[in-house]
Amino acid sequence: MMEKEKRITRRRKYPYLRAVQRTLYQVQNVRIACYNRFQALLNTCAECGGRMEHRLKRDPLQYDRAEDQEEEEKKKRCHCRGKPAGLITLDQFTSLTHTIATRCENLENAMDGPIRETLRDVPIYEWLSGIWGCGHRLGASVIANIDPISEFPTISKLWAYAGMDVVDGRGTSASSGNERKWNWELHCLACEKLPGQFVKQGRFYRRQYDLIKADYKAAHPEELDKGRRSKTGKVILSYTPIHIERMTRRKLGKLFLAHLWLVWRRTEGLPVTDPYIAAIGGHTGMIEPPESPEPKPDEEAEPGHE
Repeated sequence: MMEKEKRITRRRKYPYLRAVQRTLYQVQNVRIACYNRFQALLNTCAECGGRMEHRLKRDPLQYDRAEDQEEEEKKKRCHCRGKPAGLITLDQFTSLTHTIATRCENLENAMDGPIRETLRDVPIYEWLSGIWGCGHRLGASVIANIDPISEFPTISKLWAYAGMDVVDGRGTSASSGNERKWNWELHCLACEKLPGQFVKQGRFYRRQYDLIKADYKAAHPEELDKGRRSKTGKVILSYTPIHIERMTRRKLGKLFLAHLWLVWRRTEGLPVTDPYIAAIGGHTGMIEPPESPEPKPDEEAEPGHE
């Protein structure tokens, strides 16, 4: 019988930063999970156990209990009767979520001090902190999930670790029955969280987002039916607005990771190389990393680029 291979543990330069960062997000997940759990009880009919049609659309901390409770009672509808009651009252829901949210937020804020203190000793954070849209929590998450950068001698290896590489002309994706060999947390950061912040308040990367999206729209002006069907037989179109949005965010995330890899390795005195598409594929016009801190925009700058 063959012996099972031992898992090799990566030697991280900043293990304390990773421990604090993961604890912060675990507390945050508890807060979100508790809110969803109590909201499900509030929206479940006490008579038949069915789902009510209405959903709360505001933060429970902003509720005026007297007025909102009367308003919510009018909205409740279920197939068993006209105005059913939930498994818990709105008053109980507000009290529970307020207590949990307050205590969890206190714990989350308590983690900010150790994170900021640890980041002072991380050279790459000096560059990261100057990028609009990348705060100390997101910066700590990126560093903690990549550390050490010496494990990635090329940009392509970092892209593959983030689940953003291309295999046989298609991007990698999680599928049933196949082992995922990439870091899901880093993938979410690069494809969703960071691009979302860059779109809202970015400067350099917001401009890159606009350029990338314009190129995709010009290349694919119309939706296309490639013959893909869902399990129910519904047509799945390509190059829809949401498809182009996701393509844009993915490409923007790859650009950010490439810049981070380049600056981080230069900061630590490690050798750097051009990506495969430039070194082998002959691609020109490489985009250099932005200055850090990014300069403030002119007064006449468009609001969308603020």
